[in-house]
Amino acid sequence: MTPHFSVIVPSYNRSRFLARAVKSVLCQSFRDFELLVIDDASPDDTQEVLAALRHPALVSLRQAVNSGVSAARNLGVTQARGEYLVFLDDDDFFKPDALAILDAFFRNHPGIDFSWGAICHINDEGAGQFSLQQVMWPPRPDHRRRPHPLDFALRIGTSYGLAVRRTALLDLGGFDTRLKRSEDKDLFLRLAAGGYRSQPIEEMLVCYHAHSQVSLTRPKAGRLEPADDELVIRKNAGFLRRAENRALLHAYHFWIHGMYCDNGDWRGALRILRQTWAAPAVFFPMLEKFFRSFSGIETLKDRIGYRARKQRQSMRERKLLQHRSNLLEPDFGSYPSGTQSLQELERWLLSKPGG
Repeated sequence: MTPHFSVIVPSYNRSRFLARAVKSVLCQSFRDFELLVIDDASPDDTQEVLAALRHPALVSLRQAVNSGVSAARNLGVTQARGEYLVFLDDDDFFKPDALAILDAFFRNHPGIDFSWGAICHINDEGAGQFSLQQVMWPPRPDHRRRPHPLDFALRIGTSYGLAVRRTALLDLGGFDTRLKRSEDKDLFLRLAAGGYRSQPIEEMLVCYHAHSQVSLTRPKAGRLEPADDELVIRKNAGFLRRAENRALLHAYHFWIHGMYCDNGDWRGALRILRQTWAAPAVFFPMLEKFFRSFSGIETLKDRIGYRARKQRQSMRERKLLQHRSNLLEPDFGSYPSGTQSLQELERWLLSKPGG
């Protein structure tokens, strides 16, 4: 019998978290699913962890060599049988009714091809310290800033419980294996350019665990490499340079520029800066960050008329750069403020429905 959902979990060298992710799927209240875990040639005890989690719905696949997150997900896509593909990262976990919420949504919206939900963001600060935020993108309609319709491409990832109609993803050829990160942003842009329809779900589906350990898309702890994002822009240039999508392109440039500044790469930051010269609402805040981030270039300010231009810049233009997701007030009911460990927090979160 063909399952309704195929849940795809790529993993590399994170057996510490993988069992939690797998169990959160196997314990779903909605039962018509298969779970495919793709081990991207992990050198740790991932295979032993999966062997101990035997279940009729669990399909364990292993890459012969480490090939990256895109190739791992694509292997799951080619082996999946479900009508919808749902992606979960190996260090995150589903709320118990995540698949039930997705099932109800797609039954009520048969014309939608892909969707995602809100997340519970767990900021793991180490040493038993953590904080919670409920995050949803796009913001609810009553939020004071109405975002560009495609801003979600820069905000969400597979971590938001992304669910895609399998035929749509197969038509697009899956994830781009050239990309070691931001492969999800590339996918969203290709889905939008292809005319596939989307709509977010205003219910919490996933608990997103933010921590310092290396990941499938972050080979160095605490550092994001933006080169792949520049490739995403080049790939989707025709779509992003349309008049109606130009604000999205500027927002993407702003985000990439910030990563280069944070990484101390002034050449990369300057390269992106040059591409936004004709968009003052983006250019001047980026230029300001550039000067704050790199020492020894103060004399450039007067040479390019920076101070005079900045004085002429209106407050309205500067506010156009506030591309932020809507951080809602945490809605966790009787959140146990005395919780002593992350494990206790996980147990409490898993006991709550996703709404």
